[in-house]
Amino acid sequence: MNGSRTTVYVLLAVTALAAITGRIAHVELLFEPSFYPTPGGSQWPATRPTPMPTLSSNDRSRWCAVRALVDEGTWVIGRRDSALASKGNQYGDTGIVFEDGWKTVDKVLKPGTGEFYSSKPPLLTVAVAAEYWLLKNLLGWRITTHTNHVVRTVLFTFNVVPFALFLWMLKVLLERYAASDWTKLFVFAAACHGTFINTFCITLNNHTLGAFTALAAIFPLLNRPANEKLLFGRLPVPEPPAAWGIALSGLFAGLTASLELPGLALAAGIFTILVIRSPIKTLALYLPLALAPLVLQQVINYIAIGQWEPVYAKVESEWYRYPGSHWFVAQGQIKHGIDWAWQHESRLAYAFHLLIGHHGLFSLTPIWLLAFAGMIVA
Repeated sequence: MNGSRTTVYVLLAVTALAAITGRIAHVELLFEPSFYPTPGGSQWPATRPTPMPTLSSNDRSRWCAVRALVDEGTWVIGRRDSALASKGNQYGDTGIVFEDGWKTVDKVLKPGTGEFYSSKPPLLTVAVAAEYWLLKNLLGWRITTHTNHVVRTVLFTFNVVPFALFLWMLKVLLERYAASDWTKLFVFAAACHGTFINTFCITLNNHTLGAFTALAAIFPLLNRPANEKLLFGRLPVPEPPAAWGIALSGLFAGLTASLELPGLALAAGIFTILVIRSPIKTLALYLPLALAPLVLQQVINYIAIGQWEPVYAKVESEWYRYPGSHWFVAQGQIKHGIDWAWQHESRLAYAFHLLIGHHGLFSLTPIWLLAFAGMIVA
């Protein structure tokens, strides 16, 4: 490999990883006046909020469950008891999820029990809880008293370290397949600085890990010597992976699907390719390892809420739509915010914003426009 090109790879990777690490080291939820422009929208806090390194309902929902698991030995993050209702607490809600700095709309209320749970899939929560348990028992860090220490350490472990491995895998594949130095460095630079991976790395989420495991799933398939066949007359076709490669591909494909539902399509696609080329190894290695994370997630889900159906599948039920819920809409009520865009926008407007508008795939990550054009040209 060209020495100068290696230097550029290293510089790009170091700047990306250092920038993310620096942001994690100073991450904190900020309140800005411009975020509260209209009556009926979010209100400016009446008192000084607790400084927190968590940024939104998404990550706080998981952190609530992590804290409940390790500190209290339960999946329950809050409780509703009408006997405790008061002027300032209409429904008698108590628990972690109602504390300052821990509040989230991403919670559900189990009917008949008065117990609140995180609405997030539980596998990632258990993995994070395992690290928090170690930090608590080895270093004495409690998430309530050492919040910054715990959160920032976990973010580094689950976002920065996998991102470094992601960039290494990408570099290996670029060296194997890309035809020119410009192509190799352009794609690598885009991966380092041109996507929302960097942005999401400063918060606990499933999307960054999903991106990392997706590449890890296809890496064993592509990092193989090419045979004499050419796909579409120009693309080298790699040899079938070894048994260990098929096993790793299955494991990471299953993890991708457990982190991101669209990852099921990736897992199915890889399975189709492998079962044609190596049917016995695929059925013996890929399939069981791909199913393992999915089965484990469902088992944990049952342990958590006593049901096999995932919590997020209950979005139209009373689990989500209970009195006082963010997701509860009274007859004739108009709500504001991105969750309620359908109340204000036509389907055409919604599609516009989905693609090139305020939450647009191409407006937020314009590199995909070049990628799309490149696929057509190629």
